[in-house]
Amino acid sequence: MSLTLVLIVVAIGWKFRPAPVRIRALTGLLPQDHEVIRALPDTIGLLTVAVHAGLSPELAMRRVGRFLPPPFDTATASVLLAVDRGARFAEATDTLLALLGESARPLARALAATERLGLPLAPALDQAAEQARNNRRRQSEQSARRLPVLLCFPLVTCILPAFVLLTVVPALLGALSALN
Repeated sequence: MSLTLVLIVVAIGWKFRPAPVRIRALTGLLPQDHEVIRALPDTIGLLTVAVHAGLSPELAMRRVGRFLPPPFDTATASVLLAVDRGARFAEATDTLLALLGESARPLARALAATERLGLPLAPALDQAAEQARNNRRRQSEQSARRLPVLLCFPLVTCILPAFVLLTVVPALLGALSALN
């Protein structure tokens, strides 16, 4: 009886489990935002190395573009395509925000400020990398805090009924047989 009840509860839970998109929508981040936050410090690090080697921001993006993680490789390709078509580099970096979302704002702001204001790029990239690493650490800590809540469902539906069947039921059967 209780085993069928457990199986029914597990089946209902499996059928109506929250989709990853809904879970991420509840946290306020889209699936792509998680990838961008995860890959942004590495991307900025590669660009920083290229800039410290003496390359301009545009040349740094051209050289490093093929080594960038998946969300950034296509975004930098579209930025460079816009530059090749005649757009200014600062205006082309605005497409990073359009393609990658608000998570890429520190990188886009640093790249645009270099051309618009004439600021040195390396310190701006260092500051953007520090901010990106902090965001990635915050996201990881948030995911780690969410794990116990997500593990409550398997605990209640699988382990708790098994515990009751193995400990409480034999004691009840022994007590009932002693009464007879």
